[in-house]
Amino acid sequence: MIVAVVKEAKRLALDERRNTILKKDVAAALEKFLRRQDLPWDETAKEVIKHNPADLGKISKTIRDWITEHEDQGVKPAASRSANAIADGVRDARPPASTA
Repeated sequence: MIVAVVKEAKRLALDERRNTILKKDVAAALEKFLRRQDLPWDETAKEVIKHNPADLGKISKTIRDWITEHEDQGVKPAASRSANAIADGVRDARPPASTA
């Protein structure tokens, strides 16, 4: 599922002749895929954790920003429980920072 969201975000960016995926692209892709399904945490976590730590932080921030934006509008997204779990799991899955 995460791969599909990233591919959709990339497609949206390329449609606007950009090589950079912006927050609005990710938000639109999340809306397209997550609004339609209530994903089980274990399946989603397996896909999310495959990404490198830097990407995990970006994914977590984007999900939290999306949730906050929609909650501020008075809309409680159907996928917010899954998205919160993803963001929490991403934060917890990151390796500890090196002190070297």
